[in-house]
Amino acid sequence: MYLSKQSILSAIKAKKIGITPFDEKHLGEASYELHLSDQLFDVKPKGKRKFFDGKALKEKEIHRFELKNDSFQFQPKQFIIGKTTETISLSEDYAGIFDGKASLAQIGLFVHISSTHIDPLTNSTITVELFNSSDYPILLKENMKIGQVLFAEVK
Repeated sequence: MYLSKQSILSAIKAKKIGITPFDEKHLGEASYELHLSDQLFDVKPKGKRKFFDGKALKEKEIHRFELKNDSFQFQPKQFIIGKTTETISLSEDYAGIFDGKASLAQIGLFVHISSTHIDPLTNSTITVELFNSSDYPILLKENMKIGQVLFAEVK
């Protein structure tokens, strides 16, 4: 069962859930709205690699760039990795699920491809796997609403 707004606030007060930075206006009835940070990562094979095979990427295959008060024109069929502005901290009593926003899905923006689960004892930003499935560029901006996190008690 997902936590309600009041249960999320109680868990934050008890320091069982942490959201940094936290602003109560982003707290919904059963979720907290997350935002895109200014850091994006483009993944491209380098050197002799002709394909990805599930092995760890080499540092030179990950190109980092920043939005910094700018916007990024995300091209059709392009894939990049981002992260949330917010850091999520969970005690052993709670887990989370990251979910996208319907408004972004409706324009063809995938914000997660496989990783939605947030384990207990996490203390990190949330990785967002961004894919533009549309035939049109999508404008990405620093701090735009990118998804939400739902919380559940681990029993």
